[in-house]
Amino acid sequence: MQATVSCIARNLGARGLSATHFRLVAVFWCANSYVALGPGSASVGTFIAQDYISMTSAALTGRILSVTAGVTLTTASIHAPRMLSLASTQPSYTTSFNMMRAARFAILAGTALTNVGTSIITGDVGSYPGAITAGEPNWATLNGIDFGALAQSAGAQADLPTIYAAMISHLPSAKAIASSLDGAVLTPGVYTCGTHCSLGAVVTLNAQGDPNAVFQFITEG
Repeated sequence: MQATVSCIARNLGARGLSATHFRLVAVFWCANSYVALGPGSASVGTFIAQDYISMTSAALTGRILSVTAGVTLTTASIHAPRMLSLASTQPSYTTSFNMMRAARFAILAGTALTNVGTSIITGDVGSYPGAITAGEPNWATLNGIDFGALAQSAGAQADLPTIYAAMISHLPSAKAIASSLDGAVLTPGVYTCGTHCSLGAVVTLNAQGDPNAVFQFITEG
């Protein structure tokens, strides 16, 4: 399965919420193969893939987690909001999944984490069992902790198969939608795009005023 994203919703969960309690809704992208976030994309959510994940001239508010392969950034920006309480006035994620020890990571790779260009990462990063080969001395600007292949990364990687299995278990109840989501307006739920999911235009995820709304997208290929 392939999840190739060129532009994902910029209008997530803000409808019907007061400014002082604005929260990012939970958006999950679960790929049985790879994920590629392409040039000009502005994406939101947790991307978890069995294979590699790449970001090229792309921006993400969320996290990227590769179960078995590497993560490559090319002049990319990723910001992982902290998991905060409902009473917080800062943007945060709600989640219907227990992200276990992976919750603290903005990026978690299964082999290597490689960076090319002037990427910016807000959040912790790790890679296990592979090492982080961040193209030093051209490493990204990191506003977080680089755990490399330390115990924190190993523990989080050990949890990823369980997290992935929890997400993919929703596939039987998922609503089938077109593989191209260009211009779609979707309400909370579980969706499957078949063997791949591609977006070339803005997609609006309408939380309908629910701060605990969850959107999940699964590709099967």
